[in-house]
Amino acid sequence: MALSLSAEQKSINDIFYSNIQYVIPDYQRSYSWGYDQCNQLYVDFVAAFQERRDYFVGNIIIAKSQDTRKRPQVVDGQQRLITLWLMLKVLSVLCPTLRISEYMTITSMRKNEEDILKIHSDVFETSDNKYIKKIYDYSPYEFQDRMSKVCDSKGEIKEAKCLSRFEYVAMLFYSYLSPIDVSTLESFTQFIIDHVYL
Repeated sequence: MALSLSAEQKSINDIFYSNIQYVIPDYQRSYSWGYDQCNQLYVDFVAAFQERRDYFVGNIIIAKSQDTRKRPQVVDGQQRLITLWLMLKVLSVLCPTLRISEYMTITSMRKNEEDILKIHSDVFETSDNKYIKKIYDYSPYEFQDRMSKVCDSKGEIKEAKCLSRFEYVAMLFYSYLSPIDVSTLESFTQFIIDHVYL
């Protein structure tokens, strides 16, 4: 069977507002983005938002077959994809009226069934799935509580105090976004969903 390749530019809305679960294959490295990458991404998003221009994050490469079209494997770009998902989770807590959690961080909300997260990791060397699920379960209170526990006396987030790299990144985004007034934050969120592309 011939290999079929296609390239598309998709917005965050196109990527996450779908009934698809992105699978990180077992051969991928564990999640590794830290302060430098996340801070730069946030600064770039703010600049694009203020200038009202589209922003291209980078490429992701996914592999899917007829059998796995609802669960494509992320061959490249998993760091970007997970980071964007973590940011969406934080925004879902800070902007509950937008219902991001309901539509963009999980694939379905069936009664009496566990939510199916948009990101699933098969990386065997770490417990990525456990940490992703933990962040998904954080309520507004838990974000505030964890912030009080992971910051030093100067109010800086210390990765060593976080439960995982996922929590560290989520807390970074929470610290960037929580001081913004709700109206501006909702506009910023809508901008990210509609004008940030992969």
